[in-house]
Amino acid sequence: MKNNIDHLSQESASVYKYLKLMENRKLDEAKKMLSNDFTMIFPGSMSFRNLDELVDYGKKRQISVFKTFESFEEINNSSSKIIYVRGKLFGITVKGKEFNNIRYIDKFIVSGEKFLRQQVWNDFAKKKLINSRYSMPKEKLPKIKRENIELPLKSEVLDFVFSLDFKQNKLQDLFLKDKFLAILPGSKLLNSKHLIDFLEREKTLSEKNIFDINLIENNQSHIIYLDGSISGLNIERKKYRNIRFIERIEFDILSNKILSFEVWDDLSEHGF
Repeated sequence: MKNNIDHLSQESASVYKYLKLMENRKLDEAKKMLSNDFTMIFPGSMSFRNLDELVDYGKKRQISVFKTFESFEEINNSSSKIIYVRGKLFGITVKGKEFNNIRYIDKFIVSGEKFLRQQVWNDFAKKKLINSRYSMPKEKLPKIKRENIELPLKSEVLDFVFSLDFKQNKLQDLFLKDKFLAILPGSKLLNSKHLIDFLEREKTLSEKNIFDINLIENNQSHIIYLDGSISGLNIERKKYRNIRFIERIEFDILSNKILSFEVWDDLSEHGF
C-alpha cells in the first residue's frame, strides 16, 4: 500500500492525512479537517464529538498505536463520498503488552473538504461483552429491506446479504471454492465449508438489521459493503443486542461467485 499512497484520490488522501495526524497527536491540524457537527463512533458504540475527548479515552487503553493501510475504497454519493479504509493496528497497551496485526476498518463520510462522520470497527481484543446491550446512535437509522434494493447483483447474492436463513445447497453454489476465504471477528479464517456451518448455526441464534449498503464496481469484481446491528445468542446461549457490525463481500464477475467475505463487529473489546 505504501507505493500507492501517492495515487489516492483527493478525498482518500485527506483521510490518510487525517489518520496520520491523529497517530502523531497533531490535534490542532486534524481539527481543521472536521465539519462542525463531526461525529465518531468507536468499538463498543463509544460516541465522540471532540478529538481531545477521544485522545483522553485512548490514553486509558494504550501507550501507543499506529496503523498500516491495506486499501482505500470509495463510494460516490450525490452530496458526499464514503471512504472505507482497511488495515492492521500495532502498538502497546497501558499494561505494557504489545499488540500487532489487529484488523481494523474505518468508514468516513466526506463532504466537500470536511469529514462529517467516522465509524470504526476492529479486532482489538476478544472480551466477555456478550451480556452488553449497546445503545444505538441518537439519530434514528431506517432499516434497509431486501425488496427496496436495486443493485446490479444476482438475486442470490442479495439474498445472502439480507438473510441468515439461506439453504445450504444454495450457499455452496455461491462461493468460489478454490479461492474463497472468510475472515470473521477475531481474525478467524474459514473456508467455504466451515463458513456454511457457521452460518447454519447463526441463523437459528441471530437477527441482523442493515442500515447502509454500498456497491463498488471494478473491472473484475464487485465489492459490497454493508453495516448495521446484530442481536441474538452466542453458542453459550448468552444474549447480546445492538452489536454494530460491518461486512465486506467481494464478488468475482468472471465466475459469478463470491470471492471473499469479511466481518468486523463490536463483540471485540473497545480499542483503536
